[in-house]
Amino acid sequence: MSSSSNTSARGTQADIGRVGAIQSRISFVSTSIQCTLQNQDAARSTLLDTDVTTPRAGSSTSQVQLQPGIGVRAEAHQRPQSLLKLIQ
Repeated sequence: MSSSSNTSARGTQADIGRVGAIQSRISFVSTSIQCTLQNQDAARSTLLDTDVTTPRAGSSTSQVQLQPGIGVRAEAHQRPQSLLKLIQ
């Protein structure tokens, strides 16, 4: 092989390595987003199953259950932004 062929092959191999690293990061973030969405669905289900006809004391319970749901939802909205930052 000539020197230019070797240089070209090394450049191609480096590019393949970079693409593989990006794919790995995207896969990790995608899995993380899926987990977050599952947690969000579980939190939503819990909120929907809450008996809203309970007395005022039950309102406090609903507030306590609502807080984690809000946090999970906020995190789920941030995850796509993290994915975009990884790609850039």
